[in-house]
Amino acid sequence: MKFTREVFGICVFASYMMGAVAFLIQTTPTKTSASPLQAIPFELVPDMPLQRLDGGNTVRTFQMPPGVERCQLYFTTEGRPLKAKVELWCGPLRTTHTMVIDSEDGIKFPFRAVLKFKKMYPPQVVKVSTFDPEFPMYAGVMPAGKERNKAIAAYTDAVWENSVKTKVQGGNIKPKGGGAVRTWSFDASVKSVQLVIWSFYVGKKSFNLKVQVLQGPNNTPQEFDLKCGGGSQPYHFICEMPGGGTIRIVNNKFVEDGLTEVVAVPFEYSDDEGPGDVVVDNFADVRQLRSDPRYPTIIPQVLTPQTAWPQGLTAPPPGPPQAMSPPQLPSRPVYPPN
Repeated sequence: MKFTREVFGICVFASYMMGAVAFLIQTTPTKTSASPLQAIPFELVPDMPLQRLDGGNTVRTFQMPPGVERCQLYFTTEGRPLKAKVELWCGPLRTTHTMVIDSEDGIKFPFRAVLKFKKMYPPQVVKVSTFDPEFPMYAGVMPAGKERNKAIAAYTDAVWENSVKTKVQGGNIKPKGGGAVRTWSFDASVKSVQLVIWSFYVGKKSFNLKVQVLQGPNNTPQEFDLKCGGGSQPYHFICEMPGGGTIRIVNNKFVEDGLTEVVAVPFEYSDDEGPGDVVVDNFADVRQLRSDPRYPTIIPQVLTPQTAWPQGLTAPPPGPPQAMSPPQLPSRPVYPPN
């Protein structure tokens, strides 16, 4: 009887130790050792003609051509703060998307985004407006043609399917911002970060998020307020982050109807920095994304120039667009009349 108890105790101790070793192996951060990423560089937002919008609640509207599903946005300034609001109107009474942009430097932190919406008739209208009269801006709005739309869709789906998705749950809306808070930290090798926000797989509910870019204590050079009336369409935009930093997202919706998912991964790297790590949600999930083989390697390159343009814009010459860079605007730029 004594021998049986001793054998039983040894077996229990061995199983406990095996479980502990398995837990440590599962939770220990690992880095991939695969070959460097060989993906084709994809230009999410190409060069486009810009229109000047003076400050003081100036409004420009762009009607989307019939059959268009995506719109590419690019906003910048001459170095002054960038404060603007972008809205997607479906008819005279319904606004399905709203993005409020607050950036301390529009040429250092330009706004680049792709707005996805459903095909509707009459077509939707993109409305761009400014706030303070002291801060003019330059806005580019370009609808995506058929081939360009397919390329963007393939790239967005590949980034979404091959990245870590983080759930952001709503919470108490009094006071505002009582929902979940999620953070992603990037080192100095990261120049810009792409975010894909989508609630397609968690109920297709609307979302209301505050996105902040933190670079140092008490330093928030960029802040975005994003509202979407239906989460069945992804919202894909880029946050400029020269020198690295942290992205913080706060859910401003209530707990019963506020669940959404977010993907935040590097988009561009600095030329003088090597590959680095990204810490997702402050946990021990550390991944060397630049050498991660899971990222898409068959993304089609930017295809043909656009064929459908809002009134007042002129299509660029044929050929693939060049690499995106902040525009070097003169002191008094001259643009074609609206």
